[in-house]
Amino acid sequence: MALSIWRKLIIDRICIIVGIGCDNLYSFAWGQLLELRDLKSDLVPNGTISISKKKYTTRLGYWPVKGRMIANIEVGTTKSKHRYFKLSLFPSKFKSDEFARLQKVVSEFLPGFEYASLFMHGRVAYIEFAADSLTYPAHTFIPFRKRCNHSEIYTDGDGVKGTTYIGSPQSALRYRIYDKRRQLLQKKLQTSDHIRTRIESVSRRLKLAPFELQAKMPNPFVNLRIADLQAARLMSNDIEWHKFLGECLDVGSAMALSKYAKSQRTKFMSRLNAAAAPWWDPAVIWRGMETALLAINPVGITAAINCNESVIH
Repeated sequence: MALSIWRKLIIDRICIIVGIGCDNLYSFAWGQLLELRDLKSDLVPNGTISISKKKYTTRLGYWPVKGRMIANIEVGTTKSKHRYFKLSLFPSKFKSDEFARLQKVVSEFLPGFEYASLFMHGRVAYIEFAADSLTYPAHTFIPFRKRCNHSEIYTDGDGVKGTTYIGSPQSALRYRIYDKRRQLLQKKLQTSDHIRTRIESVSRRLKLAPFELQAKMPNPFVNLRIADLQAARLMSNDIEWHKFLGECLDVGSAMALSKYAKSQRTKFMSRLNAAAAPWWDPAVIWRGMETALLAINPVGITAAINCNESVIH
């Protein structure tokens, strides 16, 4: 098997939600968001705290330094009139003791919504896990999934292919594959990587508390399959097959498959499976899950951390 190098698995974003059953508690939490905004110069002297309001929600953005948000807090009401408190974290952006300081701020200004309590009793409404390949460029392989009806590939105004999406925005499980190196450079951030392809899983509505993730969350990457493009092209000289591969590179595998009759879809899916990329191993990726979860532990809960930046297999 060819050498395959990966950055360690990370949590890019997690949203934790808890219901608010009491009118007074809802009003108190809403008011405290405004209080935090007013004290931003004291709480984050090098950053800012922003407030955005919509008809049924108020959201606070927490920026320890300008240009880098690590969390937002939302108080709102659903269409079915259920009140909620939601904390969204961006662990990949945490630096130094910023997360610990955020937990302290929440405990002091939002009693009843302490992070340790959310960690134990809240529900994970959304979580992104991300693994970066330092070996295989985006759009040189075909990601696909069984029983998936939606895919798309974003193309910018210059005709450059961007993110590949597998699954719809409303799916309980969705994947995104894109050139992370290009994204960093567009944001004028330095990177020493010549190749950095991000493969993300997006899981929604897990109905698990954060502390249950390690024991109960199934590996979201097992449903994603990747076909080696060169191997797929060599599999057959069939004109329709090569047309299909081109469509996969333009609109994604699910939309490409939807253009064909069932018999053709079955044959093409079989060929994609036969061309499976040997470097894609979801079990190996998921070994980093325990370490990734350490980033969202409440203050005082620690474990040994593997600090290696890359994994080779």
